[in-house]
Amino acid sequence: MLVSQVQGPDNSAVVAVRELGEEARAVKNAGSVYELAMEAATAGKSLASVIEAHGLGDAIDLKKVRDERRFLPPITHPDPAHVYLTGTGLIRLPETGCVMLFRKHGTAQRPIYRSLG
Repeated sequence: MLVSQVQGPDNSAVVAVRELGEEARAVKNAGSVYELAMEAATAGKSLASVIEAHGLGDAIDLKKVRDERRFLPPITHPDPAHVYLTGTGLIRLPETGCVMLFRKHGTAQRPIYRSLG
């Protein structure tokens, strides 16, 4: 199950779920992924079972959401200071190759990058 948060027509968060290759649908009465996760944790259930219990509503066109730049962070918290979203930032093979080259040849004495400062 793939879970996303998107901005709805009224600017509220909408939780969208889909299986690979299938159409995305809104999760009914779900304010956010965080709320669903807390509900699952409190009840000792899986996120998937909580989503199933809520049921699915309207279809969501994720390509349109992308084109309109309405994707939200994958999870939000009522107090944003409590969430860090991190990642490598490497989404393409050429970038991955650069990191591998740096790991192989770069050293503290002879870095293979240039400073902009």
